[in-house]
Amino acid sequence: MAGAQAERNRIDFLVEIGFRLSAALNVRRCAYAAARLATTYLAEVAAVALGPDERHRVRWVRTVAGRDDAEEGEVAGRAAVAVPGLGESPGDLPGSARRLKPDEVPEWLLPPALAAGRQVLVVTLSGPAAPAGRSSSSGTARTMTPTRNRWPAPWPNAPVPPSAPPGCTRSSARSTTPWPPTCSRRPCPSLRGGPGRLAARLPAGGPARRRLLRRPPPPAGGAPEPTLAVLGDVCGKGVQAAALAGRVRHSLRALLLLERRPERLADLLNRTLLDSPTPYSHVTLVLAALSRAPDGHVRLGLAVAGHPPPLILRRDRSVEEVSSTGCMLGVLPDIGVRTVPADLAPGEVCLLYSDGVTEAFGGPAGHEMYGDDRLKTALASCAGMPAAAVVARLEQLGSEWLAGGEHDDRALLAIRCPLPPRHGPEGAMDLKAAQDRYLERAAEADARGAVDLVLGLLDDGVPAEDVLLRVIAPVQRRVGELWAANTWSVAREHAATSVSETAVAAVAVHARPRPARGRITVACTDGEYHALPARLLAEVLRLRGHRVDFLGASVPGGHLLSYLHQTGPDAVAVSCTLPTRLLRAHGLITACRAAGVPVLAGGAGFGPDGRYARTLGADAWAPTADAAADILDSGGLPAFPPVPDGALRVADKETAELLRRRTALLAAVLDDLGRAYPPMSAYDPEQLERTAEDLGHIADFLSTALFVDDPALFTGFVTWTRDILLARGVPPEPLVTGLRVMRDRLPGLPRARELLTEGIRAAMAGLA
Repeated sequence: MAGAQAERNRIDFLVEIGFRLSAALNVRRCAYAAARLATTYLAEVAAVALGPDERHRVRWVRTVAGRDDAEEGEVAGRAAVAVPGLGESPGDLPGSARRLKPDEVPEWLLPPALAAGRQVLVVTLSGPAAPAGRSSSSGTARTMTPTRNRWPAPWPNAPVPPSAPPGCTRSSARSTTPWPPTCSRRPCPSLRGGPGRLAARLPAGGPARRRLLRRPPPPAGGAPEPTLAVLGDVCGKGVQAAALAGRVRHSLRALLLLERRPERLADLLNRTLLDSPTPYSHVTLVLAALSRAPDGHVRLGLAVAGHPPPLILRRDRSVEEVSSTGCMLGVLPDIGVRTVPADLAPGEVCLLYSDGVTEAFGGPAGHEMYGDDRLKTALASCAGMPAAAVVARLEQLGSEWLAGGEHDDRALLAIRCPLPPRHGPEGAMDLKAAQDRYLERAAEADARGAVDLVLGLLDDGVPAEDVLLRVIAPVQRRVGELWAANTWSVAREHAATSVSETAVAAVAVHARPRPARGRITVACTDGEYHALPARLLAEVLRLRGHRVDFLGASVPGGHLLSYLHQTGPDAVAVSCTLPTRLLRAHGLITACRAAGVPVLAGGAGFGPDGRYARTLGADAWAPTADAAADILDSGGLPAFPPVPDGALRVADKETAELLRRRTALLAAVLDDLGRAYPPMSAYDPEQLERTAEDLGHIADFLSTALFVDDPALFTGFVTWTRDILLARGVPPEPLVTGLRVMRDRLPGLPRARELLTEGIRAAMAGLA
């Protein structure tokens, strides 16, 4: 009975670590998860020590049984190495354990309340910077756990969780958000300047097999070498499979320093697996070497070792299967792998996939295999799609086939030859058609469709800056026009804006240029919540090689000033889309100039010709994002002429008085308007609330026009408001009446009364 219970405990432990560790891609979270697992199943206290960093400091994470929190800290590398077991080679297998004597336990290891009379083990864990079973000063994690009677000491057969999922690539390990332990689509890094476009859907983890995706960096200097993509499948489940995947991944990384030919890599990896002391070190994989040909095609060299054969989708919708003869690795000395050449014309796709895709059981009865033919038919339906859309569609069709049933891990990797760049009138027409398609997706709040569309444009060679400024930005302006015309509701406009924010993020992730120029801070003025224009500028600057700090919407001046002192940027780009934010923009610009940082102003709030930017003291103004980027590219901001004395009425008494009385003024005007305009007595609560908001906007534009001394700012707003009300079926009478009532409430402010009189004329202009 005791043996059966121990085996059940062991199985529970395996299942738990497979769930917890395989979902986390961040080293710190993995360390916490490993320590938490140890205190759940094995010990009263557990600490995971991570290898020394560049400062020769060792970080540690400690958990205590029965407590949800974790303690973190760091010690000097010398102090950590002085602990027996931490500075020694762990041997050939992970899980090597060493018991510490009481006088060998350092003070930092255990909490003071639990330090006395505890037995401590030092156990080596395989890390992401070294193959499983080998120590590394920079990548080995070690855990020290006071033993508990729940597991037999010295724990010789207990599985040891890795400090990071060995099946993940270095690119995926940058993510700090764990994916669920089921299959989920994750796009692989785009190949900037590379031979083709890649998109992948990989399993985020789970106790089953691990897949590998590897894209080595280009060599420094010399002729460009082929880019290598690898998709593999390892034998086994759980921790053993994870360790094997880690060894394969690290072995490939080391072998790439010496060899890049796919068949030679497969042969060398096979030898490594045959020499492994771990049983059942069997792996299937496919290696694809990609290079760009002078004619714009992508040349592929495919080496298949026991893996499902790659499929090629041609432009005529036909699907070809790449012949493969090699056997799986780690079984026979001679695997018979040969590199098979393939050619991708622009728009054609090569699909690598795992057997979990074709061997998925589902369908109407739930027990029919998906099969090769269905996969080929599904792939044929993806002709003309970008790589990301191909992966998304195949994933969708496969999930519909499974209908939520159990299945093996599924992995998809699509390699697409990009279409040549399009320029001239034909390219302009293509972008106009792209705008129409993008607007359709924004109208339907289809963020995924919008992302697929913009990524497809990038795959087709459209520059990322054009996608941002010639597709997304014009459509967003059109969205605002549709709201103004009362064709779209506020909710629909917000949903479309959210789609555009997602699409901009997708373009940014796809491009990822390396910063090579100065540092620019981009921020919206305090109270300005329309952040998308500023985000577009930030991404354009990043595309042009600037290092950009995008601070988002509504940044208070004091907080921005503190940030400037901390970061020391070369310039600040301030966005203001609403003129009513000009008073706060003045404070923001003043703070920047006080810090000695030049200011570039942009946005409709500064006026059509930037007149208010000059008035408020900005160094320069730009009407569009690309114009702003051109100014910053030049290396210096063209300064406005000095502001004449008295041009800015910062201490204007009427402006200050109007701001001070704003709340009381609006309440009085709303009450007077109810008596002066009898139909208002029939307004419902929502209509009354909208009326109060409109009066507030009138007061804000009035104070802003007084502040910058520009009557046209106020009369332009009144005309715009009249047109908006007419589009919504509201006559101009309540607007005119409200302006008159507000004028009557300001007897001591002659300039304000004069502006309100001009506003009344503007509201009545052109009306019968």
